[in-house]
Formats: sequence, structure tokens, C-alpha cells
Amino acid sequence: MAKENSDHAGLPAGVFTGIPQAEADYWRGTYEEEPYFEPKLGFHDYLPAYELGWQGHVAYGGDFHSAQRLLANDWELRKSVSKLTWAEALPAVRAAWQRAQYADSFRTDGSATRDTVLATLAELLRHARDGEGGFAEAAENARTQTLATLFERCAASCSRAAAQLEREIVARGGTADPSEEVTIADAAQRAWKQLRGFFGGATDEKMLEECERGEDEALERYRRALTENLPVGVHALLQDQYERAKRNHDMLGTMRERAVASSAALQETVAVVAN
Repeated sequence: MAKENSDHAGLPAGVFTGIPQAEADYWRGTYEEEPYFEPKLGFHDYLPAYELGWQGHVAYGGDFHSAQRLLANDWELRKSVSKLTWAEALPAVRAAWQRAQYADSFRTDGSATRDTVLATLAELLRHARDGEGGFAEAAENARTQTLATLFERCAASCSRAAAQLEREIVARGGTADPSEEVTIADAAQRAWKQLRGFFGGATDEKMLEECERGEDEALERYRRALTENLPVGVHALLQDQYERAKRNHDMLGTMRERAVASSAALQETVAVVAN
């Protein structure tokens, strides 16, 4: 049962005994690939944020947004040697919270047929390839280096996912070229196919909005896949890819909100000057 949040609650002293070793190893191996990663920072800066997210979920439970103010207070007390501000730590805290949450959210009995497994993997592979191309195109048209870097990381994430899916398909006797199975109607409905060619001349806000929409489609496909009772190894792979796509989606949303705020501030300034 989720623990009740209150403005005066906090994590009790000593609750931070670290995180499971498997989680620490996971983040040590992947933190540099995360959409929020800053090259000037090291793992020792991010580890306290991962600890806060994981143990925060254990202590507070429920919805991350509801616990966010409590977590912000906890961060100032427990950041240790980390150089991250709360705003910089927030995506990493949320990512670790989500991993703790999703560990209890998806289950499989491994009963899916081979045909179901291959069809599910092929669908995800098509979307991963589309996403890689879409993000690469967005990076080419980004107006700032910050956005270009974010889109490049998202493209790289899609590329890694596609390579993993290809290996699974081949290992199970399938074909790694799912284009043979795509109908015209199916292609017309694929979100990234609709977005390709859109980015030239688009504002940062609109570009982020459309990329976020593309990731919405990816997340929905992963959620469906994770209900298919796939083999344990495949299920674990797709859950990891789902979590990574969710983190990309969240960072795109954060950047879109910043772009909206910046645009509004600029319009207000222009209005003041005009008057």
C-alpha cells in the first residue's frame, strides 16, 4: 500500500543504505547514455539521485509527482558530494523511482507462442528504426546544440534498441528485415513516418512536441508488448527498452515546457517594449 505523503514528512534517518547492487551496476553502465547526462559530471554525482529515487519509492510509494516536493527537500539533505542541483537531479531521481515502480508493474508467465514473439519484436523493430531516423532528422534541424544533443541521444537510444531487437529476432529464426511484413495501411499509421520531413523550419517548441508524440506511440507499443506473456528474457529486454523510452519521453516533455516558458517570456518582453 502506498504511504501517505505530507508536507512535513521526510525519509527517516538511515533509510538510505544505498540501492541494490544490481541497480547500482545498471546505472553505472548506462548513466552516460541517459538523455539528462551532462559530460562534466561523473557517476558519483548521479548515484545519490538514483539512491533517492529508488529508496524514495520504497519510503513514499504512490505517484512520483505527489512525492516530488518531499524528494526535493530530501535531496538537499542527502545529496552528499553530488554537484547536481535539484533541477538537475530530478530526471535521474525520477528514472530510478520509475525502475522501482516498474519492477512491480509488469509480469509474464512466458506462455506466448513463437509467432506472437516474432510479430511483437518485428513491430517494435519497425518503430525503433523509424524513431532513429526521426530523431536524427530532428537533430539536423535543431536550432541549439542542447536540443541537437538531446535528439542525438534519443536517436542513439533507438539505434541500440533496434540492434537488440534484431538479435532477438534472428536468434529465434525470424527475419531482421520487418519491412517485408509492412502493409501500406500500417505504414500510413506509423507516427514517425508522419513526422519525417516536418522538422525543417519548425520551432523548438513544435519540434519537441512532435518528437514527444512519436515517443507516445513507442510507449504504447511497449506497454502492449509487455502484456503478451513473452519469454522471460525477451520480457526483461522490452521492459528495459520501455523504461529508456519513458525517460527520453520525460526529458522531451521537460525541454518542451522550458521552450514554452521561454517563448511566453519573450512575447511578454516584446509586448512591454511595444507599449
